Amino acid sequence: MLDYILLPVLIVLALLIIQQSSLRVAIIYTGVFSLVSSLVYLHHDAPDVALAEAVIGSTLATVLYLAALRKQEFFLDETSRENARPRYRITKSVKYQRIAAGALSASLLALTLFLFISFGDIEQPEMLRRFFTEEFYSDTSAENAVAAIYLQYRVFDTVFETLTLMISVMAVIFFSRYQGHSYKPGATLWQGNFGYRLENEQRLAAPLITILYPFIMLLALYIILFGHNTPGGGFQGGAIMSAVIITRYILLPINDLRMDLLQNIEKTAFIALLISAVFAGMLMWQGLDDLPRTVYFIVMNLLIGIKVCMGISIIFIRFVFYESR
Repeated sequence: MLDYILLPVLIVLALLIIQQSSLRVAIIYTGVFSLVSSLVYLHHDAPDVALAEAVIGSTLATVLYLAALRKQEFFLDETSRENARPRYRITKSVKYQRIAAGALSASLLALTLFLFISFGDIEQPEMLRRFFTEEFYSDTSAENAVAAIYLQYRVFDTVFETLTLMISVMAVIFFSRYQGHSYKPGATLWQGNFGYRLENEQRLAAPLITILYPFIMLLALYIILFGHNTPGGGFQGGAIMSAVIITRYILLPINDLRMDLLQNIEKTAFIALLISAVFAGMLMWQGLDDLPRTVYFIVMNLLIGIKVCMGISIIFIRFVFYESR
């Protein structure tokens, strides 16, 4: 019953997103779309995916998009900040392109469903579902099927996903260089971030958020350390930890973080993650069970959490550091 309410809402939000002439409004609609999607995942008994979508898609991604948009508006015309806000106009050709892209996507989806129903083996997905749901505990000793899949059955796919995040961080670092100044993140203290002041809001929110920081960190550590038995894992816990750094920077815009240190921690975590995956794979390939599975899952989730936390934090700080320069 809930699907008949949430799925049409997603369709309406998608149409609103692609029809918006204001990028800022489109970003807000995108965050709402992610939030409703997390409810759909939760309704279909996928709390891990719902948690990741709510934290990353609905919250962190929205903040990053807004920061990137603000960066574009600021540097569009440095000589006249009052006129630095771009005006977007959707031409008829762009509208026709969107309609054509939507029609092509719908046609490909219909063709895929037709071919799968006509020629596909309907029993094969059911066999895979039964295998993963019935055998994952005996194979991995993990009570969370999602953690068992992405940390054992497809562990190297997970490693390459973290590699994708590191490449994204490298791209943001390269393209966010501002050649006109010698400021470096972490090299100096700096007040102000998004081009406007939040003194009144900071007085109200900063003390409350400061009190909540330890509890948020404890929640993130719990999600990481017990992600193999309960909903959660390294990706979700790392995103929550990065939210602590991001909110601290927004409420108390003092840039006292060493970016080179964060980057080195991220690279070290990725190398350790790759070595751990290869080492554990060699032991499992030779049939050796000396490696405690619980320790393996905790170490892998912890490394992934550190990697995700550092990566998202670096992307955000690089986006916003030069906002008012």
